[in-house]
Order: sequence, then structure tokens, then C-alpha cells
Amino acid sequence: MSDCVSKKDLYEKAADLHAGGLTCSEAVMKGILEGLGRPVDDALYNMASPFSGGAISGELCGVLSGAALAAAVLLPDWGKQPNRAKALTKRLVKEFREKEGCVRCEDLTRERGKGTPEQTAQCRRMVGETAAHAGALIARTLGMEVTD
Repeated sequence: MSDCVSKKDLYEKAADLHAGGLTCSEAVMKGILEGLGRPVDDALYNMASPFSGGAISGELCGVLSGAALAAAVLLPDWGKQPNRAKALTKRLVKEFREKEGCVRCEDLTRERGKGTPEQTAQCRRMVGETAAHAGALIARTLGMEVTD
């Protein structure tokens, strides 16, 4: 892992992955992991796939699931208290809800219409913003320098 990470680079990496065809959860997880220098193998990549579109059910936004998965990979505190990945995810969900008004995929995308260019642009923005914010939080937790 590098000692320094740019929030702008994290945003662009995840948004570009989404534009290239990855789902929201895949793009956020892969963008954060690769942006922080962790290669993504097939097993990790496949882990994120079912969480897009609110876990295919319209529930928790996939960008949050992708960020939580990245945090769990990079902050492995299994069985420990406090668990850094859980704490970081709790913070992300709270801040996302405050900014966007809710965390349910179906509610977030309802106004723009599923599959419309407007909804795709909205999701791409949330992919980039969430990857940048979550990636920066994870990087700081790991002792890395973060720039804008």
C-alpha cells in the first residue's frame, strides 16, 4: 500500500469502474481496494456482486455495501472489539442518510426512474462520493495521508 491517497483519485477510479459496467457495490469496493493498493481477486470481486441494487431487493444502497466490504477487507478485526470496519460502516451509513435523505436504493432512485440516464448519473455520483469518503476514512485509519 502507498503512504498517500487522493480522494479525487478514489472518486474517479470508482466512477470510471461504474461507467465501465461494474455495479455500484462492485465499483465502490474495487475502487477503494485498488485505490489503497490492495489487488482485487475474483473471490473478492464476486463477493460484492450480489449487493448492487440494494442487494437486488431495493434495500440498503449498494454503494454502502461496497464500502462496508472494502472496510472489512482492509480493517480485519474479526472477533475483536471494537471492530473498526463496523464502526466505520455505522458512520458511513449515518452520514450518507444525512446527505441523501435515506439509505434505501429504491427510495433513492424512485424520482429519477430506474434505468434512466438521470438515475445512472445519480448512482455514479454516489459511487464516486462514497468511494472517496469511505476510502479516505479507511486510509486514515491505516495511518495513510489523505489529500483532496
